[in-house]
Amino acid sequence: MKLETNGKNYPIVFEEVMKRSSSVRIKNGKVVVKLSRFLIGRQRDETVEKFLKWAGKRLAKVRGDAFVEPNYENSGRVVTHNKIYEVHVMKSLKKSARSDLKNECEIVVRLPETGGRSVVKKLCEKVIMEDQEKYLGEILRELNENYFRVSFNN
Repeated sequence: MKLETNGKNYPIVFEEVMKRSSSVRIKNGKVVVKLSRFLIGRQRDETVEKFLKWAGKRLAKVRGDAFVEPNYENSGRVVTHNKIYEVHVMKSLKKSARSDLKNECEIVVRLPETGGRSVVKKLCEKVIMEDQEKYLGEILRELNENYFRVSFNN
């Protein structure tokens, strides 16, 4: 099975997992759908449909090869493992720079007149790390469960 977006075909790989939760990822040019063995019938079909819709939206935003160089300028993009962030840089009358995450994938950076590209990059990376903390924690727990099985706090 393949997912076509922007004239490009992406293979879909289905895996059954021994977990109660299911997940979808875009990895190495493939859409990897991990389905819980507890999903059956219509519920399984609905989950697959939802995941493929999500993957189609994400892939539609990415152009070119799998790796996209981060662009920290206004209207730039930063692509992570599971999300594409749109960067919006605005000038501010305040003396300090700040950044916020809007609509789950838009980073708004407000800069004083003296702020430069390195400040934008630093603020964007801070927002992305805060946003990705939960997702990365889930990945860490999954890897630990599958390979290491050790206890940890944070």
